[in-house]
Amino acid sequence: MRRRYKLLLIIFISFLLVIFIYLFFRKDKFIYVSLGDELSFNNISTYNYREYIDYYYQKRNIITYQYADEYNPSEDLFKQIIENVGNINYYLKNADLITISLGTIELNNYKELNEEIIIHYLSNIYILLERISKLNKNIFLINVYDSKYNLVNKKIKEYCLLHKIHYIDSSIIKNNNIYITNSKTYLNYKGHKNIASKIIELFER
Repeated sequence: MRRRYKLLLIIFISFLLVIFIYLFFRKDKFIYVSLGDELSFNNISTYNYREYIDYYYQKRNIITYQYADEYNPSEDLFKQIIENVGNINYYLKNADLITISLGTIELNNYKELNEEIIIHYLSNIYILLERISKLNKNIFLINVYDSKYNLVNKKIKEYCLLHKIHYIDSSIIKNNNIYITNSKTYLNYKGHKNIASKIIELFER
């Protein structure tokens, strides 16, 4: 009996030692999920806002998961979440920070916006945000930054305020010197840095 108790004691002490080593050497991860189109995917300017965020949180052992493409319509991204492409739901649920930028490329593909297009786009965004907010509340949505989309942005802002989603207003990047071209479709590194700074400021409040 004594040998049995001794063996159990050794097993118990070994278990405690393993737990202690795990807790002592474990490094907390900062999980960042970036969702979107060209604005977050960006291979045009030197740096984009996602890379600025990566750099800022590198000391917190940041791990970034990017679900973005040059042209990524809102309904396609929603489909990715429904089908759990690349285990996206796991990362959304466990993310410390989620950024979303959709619409800049999608809406610019239309020569002229009409009521039907706007309603369709907003409907997709609302469904997408509702789905993600059920998994995580640390959502930062970057609006469509061209002034011709003011009505779209107004509706998105109203939705974000109602559902406690952080809204990154395009007013922080309205200076003309933040665009790569006169088309106002692509931002240079200054525009991206402004976006990243605002996200970090709101996140750390």
